[in-house]
Amino acid sequence: MLSVEGKNPMKRRLLALATLFLAAQAALAGTEGIHIGSGSAQPFDWVCKDGAGFVWDITQHGQVKDGTNDVYDVGMTLAVNGRNWSQKAPGRISRDRREVEIGPWSYGSLKVWRRIYVDGRTGYCRWIDIFENTSTSQQSFTLRYHTNIGGRVAHTFTTTGKTDLAEEDWGIVTAETDGRSSRPALAHVFATRDAKLKPRFQWTRNNDNLYYHVKINVPAGQAVALCFFEAQRRPYSEAKNFIRAFRPESELRKVPPALRRIILNMSYVAAVLGTLELPRNEQHDVAIKRNGDELLGEMRNANYVLEDTFCGRLELPADRVIGLSVSDGRSGHVRLGLTDGQVLAGKLLSWPIDFRTTDGKDMSLSAGDIRTVAYRLSEERPHEIAVDAPMVALRSGHRLLYVDGEFSCKFRTAYGDVELDGDELLSLHFDTPEGGLHRAVFRNGSVLSGMVLAEQIKLPLNLQKTIAVPRQAIGTISFPAGQDEAGPLATLKLSNEDVLVGRIAEESLSVRTAKETVTVAADEIAGLAAAGDLPPSSVSITRHDGTKVSGKLAVQTIRFHIDPGPVVPVFIGHVVEITCPKGSHSRAPATKPAGRP
Repeated sequence: MLSVEGKNPMKRRLLALATLFLAAQAALAGTEGIHIGSGSAQPFDWVCKDGAGFVWDITQHGQVKDGTNDVYDVGMTLAVNGRNWSQKAPGRISRDRREVEIGPWSYGSLKVWRRIYVDGRTGYCRWIDIFENTSTSQQSFTLRYHTNIGGRVAHTFTTTGKTDLAEEDWGIVTAETDGRSSRPALAHVFATRDAKLKPRFQWTRNNDNLYYHVKINVPAGQAVALCFFEAQRRPYSEAKNFIRAFRPESELRKVPPALRRIILNMSYVAAVLGTLELPRNEQHDVAIKRNGDELLGEMRNANYVLEDTFCGRLELPADRVIGLSVSDGRSGHVRLGLTDGQVLAGKLLSWPIDFRTTDGKDMSLSAGDIRTVAYRLSEERPHEIAVDAPMVALRSGHRLLYVDGEFSCKFRTAYGDVELDGDELLSLHFDTPEGGLHRAVFRNGSVLSGMVLAEQIKLPLNLQKTIAVPRQAIGTISFPAGQDEAGPLATLKLSNEDVLVGRIAEESLSVRTAKETVTVAADEIAGLAAAGDLPPSSVSITRHDGTKVSGKLAVQTIRFHIDPGPVVPVFIGHVVEITCPKGSHSRAPATKPAGRP
């Protein structure tokens, strides 16, 4: 796994950004991100019935107005640091017209969106509030959700079967009466059972005000989200039955993966291997049917046989398999996840899946019956699969481990051809978001754009096969991260948003000022910046002693050593700035990991 060592904060930050580059590729693979990607404008108010027949009338502020028979006077009002969230612009409604997104609303550098979804099957309304920190430092916010109900809270029932909330509770029912009433009871679900963050639910008997209180930390440049479910049921006994049977973890399958991953108060148990996601269960194997129903029980297949894979025909014992996702129900093509983190795509020959349910019923599940099947969580099949070996992710959906060895390739950049060494790389991206150029991400956080010149790349797989992979078939190649020596490093930012980390590989730079030519030793340079709208070679150099030199460089390129990595001659016109901490110029090159040439 990637280990960030040393005391250099810039290095830690760049390593974190480089690691996030990998995660961004997976998020882009989904059809929808954290926001509703397509749909029409929605003027307010928006009224929708859920699958149980109850009404949800949503205002432009993301609140429920009345519900059914005035069960709400207002529900789920959001306040950030005491300031109420509000919106005047129309929202965006999804194509199925069951979800609306409103926002953004701004509070300083915080942007907040509200996504409200009315479920047409199980019967509930779901809020997901998205909080994006656009600043360069982590920020904390205190949130309050206020609901004023149409009646008063006379009766309560919690997820642990009690009348008062306990630490292990994740939901509560509130009702005006414990018998029949025209006004529904309400179920409030504010977390999953094992969530690390649980909002505090505040209520007073015989009062009509309900509150959630929660404090969130939002990292710089990132977004987090909170999720809440509300359900109307009558009589009171039906609301209690609802919350007894409700599994928020299962309902989260309806949330786009990119959004689900940033929810703080709801945990979703799944094996996530690249773009393959397999819902899991702590006690039973699980099968998700085509209609969304969930079966719990035991998978009884002894092995799995695949053909038409990138690696030919493969037979895998069941103890190597985590689960599978059906790509095509008619042909039987699947993606199969393995316990070592690999994903194989191909036609499954060993249909059907033999499945025994928890009530003892034996079922034969065909490709047309299911979306996914997965084995229960166990020590052999844990929640998270750590991959410490080199891996290639193909655009076909495969994730294949290859035997660690010497890797190198020619990489054409705007600054000439360089040799990329696997010992110096964190990852190599062929399938970049903008298309076209490839990107090399180095162990020290450097990102360099260019093009791999080889038409094919040979990789010896740990499946005991060697494959020659066409360049256009590759998404990403990942490398095991070795230990890099700690020490001061310079940072060079380029106009194409590439970032290089290392040291200036020149002994000195000469600057022609209006009066003379000044030579500045590289180890004296604290920073170099492009001089605004002046000609490309014009720069301003700041020395460590605070003095400055401005003028035109005597050369067109500056050699920069990505440390560890190649030396790149960078055009002056592409440089935005260079930041050089003391000692970065004299830093010794990092050594290769032991045992490698």
